[in-house]
Order: sequence, then structure tokens, then C-alpha cells
Amino acid sequence: MATYAIERQALQQVANVLAGRFDWDAHIAGHESNERAFVGLTVSNPRGPDTPAILLRFQHDVLDRYDGLTEAAQAEFSARCNAKLVGALLIYERIHAAGELGSPQVYVIEFGEELL
Repeated sequence: MATYAIERQALQQVANVLAGRFDWDAHIAGHESNERAFVGLTVSNPRGPDTPAILLRFQHDVLDRYDGLTEAAQAEFSARCNAKLVGALLIYERIHAAGELGSPQVYVIEFGEELL
């Protein structure tokens, strides 16, 4: 089961939705950039031990606005986020399989206005 280290409620909710896309022993940690330009979730071991980490990076104001959405709008946000992640994971797996992405590297997936 994935483990979490997340303080912000909106990030925790998004992590709960997306956790099923990752390996059972993935570790998901939340963080915020120093300049507060973005917040993110770092997923360690996303496809099993020693697989490259993934950074899910959200524009800071996107999660601020998420907090104000209705329950139905939050569900739509989560569905869009999940759909984007599915496509990005296919690319991640191809790049990793080709040897172009090693375990010390981090694969970045950015999320912005398209989720709202």
C-alpha cells in the first residue's frame, strides 16, 4: 500500500485519487516550492523498487482554487488529473524501458489550468 507524507489537504485528496496508478510500495510526499510558484507530489518507487521518481507538479493557484470547488467540480478535477496521469505514465514507461530515464532521475508531470 502506498505511504504518504503530505500536509496540505488538497494534495492529500489528489494523492488518494492517483495512488492506484502507482506500485503498491510507492511513497508519496508533498512539497511546496520556495517561491510558492508550485506545489507537488513526489512519488518514489512509482513502478516498483528502484524505478525513477515522478514529480507531479501543480501550479500553486490551481490547488488554491481546488479548495473552493464544489464536490462535483472536484470530482471532474480528479478525473482530468487521472486522465493526464495515465497518458504521462505511458510516456514514462517507454522512456524508462528505452534506458533514457534512470533511477536517480526524476520524471516531471505538470498540471495547470487544464484541470479546472
